[in-house]
Amino acid sequence: MAERRMFAQSIILSDSFAKLSKDAQLLYFVIGVVARDKGIVVNAKTMARSYGIEPHLTINELVTNEFLKPLDDGAYQIVHWYENNGIGENQTLKELLFYISLCYSTPGSFLKTSGEVLNNILYKMLN
Repeated sequence: MAERRMFAQSIILSDSFAKLSKDAQLLYFVIGVVARDKGIVVNAKTMARSYGIEPHLTINELVTNEFLKPLDDGAYQIVHWYENNGIGENQTLKELLFYISLCYSTPGSFLKTSGEVLNNILYKMLN
């Protein structure tokens, strides 16, 4: 699990975020910091209670307004996780294209570095 998390201004300064109750906004920030990779939150209710927030109503508000998505096992996923943490949908593809162009722009470097680069990209895609 990462030590640092980010929040996109396009999300937290949006009208839909501003319309959330202060409790829902606080809970969104708290679970955004403690969420596992890929935005999975297993203890949203506990987090809410620890801040004096009524869990059921607040989590339902985040789900209704499409900030959280309930999962089958009682956990939740932060809908804007990748946007908040600077991971765009095409991030891995952009990295792949950049590394390939870098490797081809330096004579003889592609064969030396391509295996390591592709392994790093595949690792990022799968994790």
